[in-house]
Amino acid sequence: MSEHPGTSSIAVCKNDRSAPLGPANATFGPHLHIIYAVSPPSGFPTISVSSQSPLIMSSVTQIMYFKTSQAYLQNPSQFISDLANKDPNKIDGLSKAYLGFETEDPSNAFWVFEWTSKSAHVTYHQSDVFKATKTASRQVFASKPTHTFVGFPSTTGIFSAPVTEFVTFTLKKGVTMDKLQPLVKKLQSKLPGTPKFYGSSWAPVVDKANVVYGVLGWESVKAHWDAVGSGPLKEIIDEVKVVADIWLVHAILAKYNL
Repeated sequence: MSEHPGTSSIAVCKNDRSAPLGPANATFGPHLHIIYAVSPPSGFPTISVSSQSPLIMSSVTQIMYFKTSQAYLQNPSQFISDLANKDPNKIDGLSKAYLGFETEDPSNAFWVFEWTSKSAHVTYHQSDVFKATKTASRQVFASKPTHTFVGFPSTTGIFSAPVTEFVTFTLKKGVTMDKLQPLVKKLQSKLPGTPKFYGSSWAPVVDKANVVYGVLGWESVKAHWDAVGSGPLKEIIDEVKVVADIWLVHAILAKYNL
């Protein structure tokens, strides 16, 4: 996910059920806490939010993507349980959480957090709880996680779909967003009614104006590729490729109730 600079964060959530989450049907227990704790690199702007930022009081989705440690891959529930014991309290401003593994390469993981505002995330990032769990959380990561913030209009039904597609359109050099935006809107208008499609949401990446992020729900990876293999959707995507570089993978996520 080289298009997304930055490092990870981890939030805290609780789960009222166990759910398969990837390799070897790994499960997380009934009290799930995810704690993220790597500070952003110098100069990375998405952590700093001014009072004038339109997202300061708007909901925002944080997408973490990272290579997992071998120990976490073999027994994620144990690691999550250990992190959960660091602090039993709910994090203010964290409304939903999903996590799982990439289907193309199950050693890669996604942690997705929906915050009531960007400022809520910033507040947590500055808290003593965050600092206390920083060292423990690093045991999960085999690479420096990336984190991306996106103000999606709605993600209802997408992260809870059987498969979630994560895709970015990054403008090619010299191309302006007015060339890409009509294509994204056209794609959105053509997707409804596609077999085994659960919905999509698109928005620019916060503080990265040349990247549009999309999340799409599907019945399966095959359903996605069948839908875009020919016809109108393929034609639109071919147009997108002229003006933007495309990155995409799929993941199977599980939702945890806070």
